[in-house]
Amino acid sequence: MRKNTVFTDLQEILKGDRAIFEKVMESVDERGRFSAVKVAENVKPILATFGEEPEEGWLSNAYNHVLGQLFPEKQKKEKDSANIQKGRNFLLKLLSLLYKYERKTLAFDPTMEMCFLDSEEIAEGGYNREYLRLIRLIEKNHVYEFMRIGTEITPYNTLGHIAGVHYVAMHAARQLNQLKIPVDLGLISGAAAGHDIGKYGCKKSEEKRIPYLHYYYTDMCFNRFEMPMIGYIAANHSTWDLELENLSVESLLLIYADFRVKSKRNEEGREEVKFYTLEESFHVILGKLDNVDKAKEHRYHKVYNKLKSNPDWLKKAYF
Repeated sequence: MRKNTVFTDLQEILKGDRAIFEKVMESVDERGRFSAVKVAENVKPILATFGEEPEEGWLSNAYNHVLGQLFPEKQKKEKDSANIQKGRNFLLKLLSLLYKYERKTLAFDPTMEMCFLDSEEIAEGGYNREYLRLIRLIEKNHVYEFMRIGTEITPYNTLGHIAGVHYVAMHAARQLNQLKIPVDLGLISGAAAGHDIGKYGCKKSEEKRIPYLHYYYTDMCFNRFEMPMIGYIAANHSTWDLELENLSVESLLLIYADFRVKSKRNEEGREEVKFYTLEESFHVILGKLDNVDKAKEHRYHKVYNKLKSNPDWLKKAYF
């Protein structure tokens, strides 16, 4: 999609209202990225034409709608009116166009977006159907827009971590592929892109146990959409999975990438994604482990050494 095509589509969806168009194009944060909160505020005159605003607000309504598609058990019991559905679809489509404009005009940010496979890379994979199904799900169900909204209206930056892990995993995987080392790019790309989707599925009462339960919900989500192989890699990315003797290259890549990418709170209380060396990550994770005694610390040293002493052909792709 060319830049001028995006402009045409934006003008069309904004009904040719020049004043609103200009406001929308100025709805950016300090990084020059579109803020969903500011966009929703600046298109209120258009949203008002769809009728009364949802009780939870338009952004929360859009977020909860996509959440309910991924995890139906979290869906609202009462169905939204036809007008609210239309307003929500308008907002999600608008955000989709704005994020496409970002990708055309801004430098790639590994904590904001993911570089999915091109057609040639997809053709080489053994799980094409699952990978293509995942890409369709992300586009049709506005999963990326949902995650971007989540970074603004929730305390978490799950997108930043997922995108960072995808970046590290694919940086290594693409190099392995060039070295003719057997690796399924679709399998690792799909698994990295959805490895923490289960964090969205955890119930309110389970918030304190998200680090433990999100693997279960990730597996549930992928199986629901008939992507069992990608889901298997995605759901088994714990550092402790390294205790298993036989792991696929894709599993090793995902565990390695997840080990390297962590979030921390800044002075404003927002989550910022950081890329760490293996040694730095070792101390970060050790500090977060629960109930650490000598036996558990010994186990942790063993899995860390397994990451650190990967075969030479795997090390070549790391950075």
